[in-house]
Order: sequence, then structure tokens, then C-alpha cells
Amino acid sequence: MKEEEKVRLAMMVKEEKAMKVLSSAKLILSLTVSKVTALLLWHNVPKDSKSGEKGKRQEMIVKSGASPLSYLKWTEEDEAILRKLE
Repeated sequence: MKEEEKVRLAMMVKEEKAMKVLSSAKLILSLTVSKVTALLLWHNVPKDSKSGEKGKRQEMIVKSGASPLSYLKWTEEDEAILRKLE
């Protein structure tokens, strides 16, 4: 369950960063590399992808309308269960 906590909390951070980028971005093409990286991480594209490849991958995601992978958010209930198991 500890590993699940790490994965779910990491996805929550990725989503939060991506939503911040999306809420402030006017045009995908005008985004900085770090903002494109935040969006791609939300879609589980590896962080070590080359810069040119990142733009192409983001363009493909936007054109296809692909949604990021869904996940269960880590909750207080999950935290309580984990604490009981420890």
C-alpha cells in the first residue's frame, strides 16, 4: 500500500501542475519547455524525451483529444488505512 501511496500522490502532483499550466495557457505552441513537460508528465510521457519530440507528442495529444490516464486520488481514508497497517 505504501507504493500505491507514492504512485497516487505523484499523479496528483502531476495533475495539479498540468491543470495550472492549462488554466494559464492561451496557446499550446507558446508554452515553455517546462510547461510542456508538465503536461506530458500528466499523460505519462517520459520526462527524458527530447525537446522536439515533446512538442510533437503534445501536438498529437491535443489533436487526438486524449485524456490523461485516470487514477484514484490519495485520500484521508487511504492514509488512515495505511497507518493502521503500519
